Amino acid sequence: MRPWVITEAARHVHGLIARGFDVRGYHHWTLVDNFEWDSGWDLRFGLYELDLRTGERRPRASAALYGAIARANALTPGMCSEED
Repeated sequence: MRPWVITEAARHVHGLIARGFDVRGYHHWTLVDNFEWDSGWDLRFGLYELDLRTGERRPRASAALYGAIARANALTPGMCSEED
């Protein structure tokens, strides 16, 4: 679901810019999985997975997608399929 959220957010930001809004940036919530007070560690929003036992952080595929969008400053064909 995360790739879909990232690409949809980028599409909407692009639409706002095209309509003349002064968009200065986009921040994905969150870089690393974090503790949510009402759900504990069950929800995993991060671009990087956090191993609770070792503290190791591993990038998810969505981190690569987010980086590719940032480097291209665009959504290019094939970055995310309709099924994502």
